[in-house]
Amino acid sequence: MTLLQITTEISTQGAEHLAAAGGWLDKVKGMAIDFAPKLLGAIAVYIIGNWLINKVHGLLIRVMAKRNMEVSLQRFLGSLFKVSMLILLLLSVIGMLGVNLTSFAALLAGAGLAIGAALNGAL
Repeated sequence: MTLLQITTEISTQGAEHLAAAGGWLDKVKGMAIDFAPKLLGAIAVYIIGNWLINKVHGLLIRVMAKRNMEVSLQRFLGSLFKVSMLILLLLSVIGMLGVNLTSFAALLAGAGLAIGAALNGAL
């Protein structure tokens, strides 16, 4: 083979690879445009939900303090409310992004069963 043929083959292969990369880049750009509204909506829901959870948590603490509940019970119930609501918020945000939540629901059900069984004697 001559040097000219080798150069021509290399440039032809380079052009084919460049065209394939351009097609891949167009696919990625299209997927990003399709996914961006879901991502922005999920971020907005998380921010608003987190703000709302904090407001309701503060209200719950104030109501319990006004009713003269024990401080340790206030903290326990307040943190239980806040953590459970944050878990539900995160699951809903993940669901908005398109992730299947069936396994998470089974995991939460198992955890609830275990916690209920552990607290059975305390109640």
